[in-house]
Amino acid sequence: MKLKLKFNASATTTLDPHAIIIKTQLAVLEKKYTIESITDSSVSFKDAPLNFQANLSIRMFDEGEFVISDTSDTEKLLTLNYRYNLLPIILICIFLSIFLKYEHQEWGIAAMLVFYAIAIPMDISSSKRKAADLVTGIAG
Repeated sequence: MKLKLKFNASATTTLDPHAIIIKTQLAVLEKKYTIESITDSSVSFKDAPLNFQANLSIRMFDEGEFVISDTSDTEKLLTLNYRYNLLPIILICIFLSIFLKYEHQEWGIAAMLVFYAIAIPMDISSSKRKAADLVTGIAG
């Protein structure tokens, strides 16, 4: 069961495809993602879900793909297609709901739902902003 939202971010650049691929690889490896495949026009990456991070940094994307396409003779379009995984959030909500119901704290369920109704859109907005920054940094 995969509950993933799909998003994309793009930017134009005048770099040649080889330079874009190299900059993309460096950016992906710097963020500590695993590169799945590399072609002449794309780089696919994924986050290992059970990978323990020593610095406890939060990864913004579960998986994604950078795609290079032509817009004109001199410009290329770099697009990041990425996915945002909702499954961990849903599992946490279910666990907390069962726990709070068991403890007869029904008000806690409502408070938790309000919290997640505010936190999830903020987190998605943050991941969109970071995706746009990542793409413009590579294309820049």
